[in-house]
Amino acid sequence: MSSYSNASELSVSYYGEELPLEQALDSSFKALQENLNNCHCTTREVVMGADRNEDFGTMLELRFDIEDYVDEMTKHFKELNGIMKQIIKPISKDEKELYKSESLKRKELKKKEKENKLEAIAE
Repeated sequence: MSSYSNASELSVSYYGEELPLEQALDSSFKALQENLNNCHCTTREVVMGADRNEDFGTMLELRFDIEDYVDEMTKHFKELNGIMKQIIKPISKDEKELYKSESLKRKELKKKEKENKLEAIAE
């Protein structure tokens, strides 16, 4: 089995630093949750600002805050994906073949989903 059976002893690279797996995951999800909560609160501020007819500068600042939160979450999701790649990776020949096969299926499925979305938009 290519995934580790004793994850409590595993360390991973997290933003270039070696950390225990559990600590890296906790840090990652904490950062994601904080940014998601901040994004949610700021979107509520946008709604209230629209109701109060706030000036463009104020609303633009809120928009940029939301963009920053989304950028931060994107960064943390990419790091989380990197952690998963470190702990679940093919080792044996059979695992490598399975990984390649499933990756191709996944790529084709995503391509088809994208095509379907584009067709739906065009209609």
